[in-house]
Amino acid sequence: MMRRPSARILDQTISFARFAPVPQDVDGGAAPDYAVTIATAVPCSVQQTDVERVVGQQRVTTVITYAILLGDPLDLAVNDVGTWVDDLGVSRTLMVAGITNPGGHGGEWTVLAVERR
Repeated sequence: MMRRPSARILDQTISFARFAPVPQDVDGGAAPDYAVTIATAVPCSVQQTDVERVVGQQRVTTVITYAILLGDPLDLAVNDVGTWVDDLGVSRTLMVAGITNPGGHGGEWTVLAVERR
């Protein structure tokens, strides 16, 4: 069985909320609701893995990809949202893009997440 990550590595915290789609807004777009909290103050390590600049619809968007290392599995699904405060004190909203168990033995969980700014 794979060992859990050391507490020294999981030196940050993140909170997750459930994605719950609701009917479209007045403009015809999705109006998601994130009112249901899944977990708060979960020990983690958030690592930036990629940055991409996207130009579309007359605006520039920065897409930042993260790997979030967790020591315990959570009941997460794609499009759930994580709220994390970085080392500079900036609150970041990260959308879950996938969940993996790299070792396959339940000792470590990696959440792949995306931030758009």
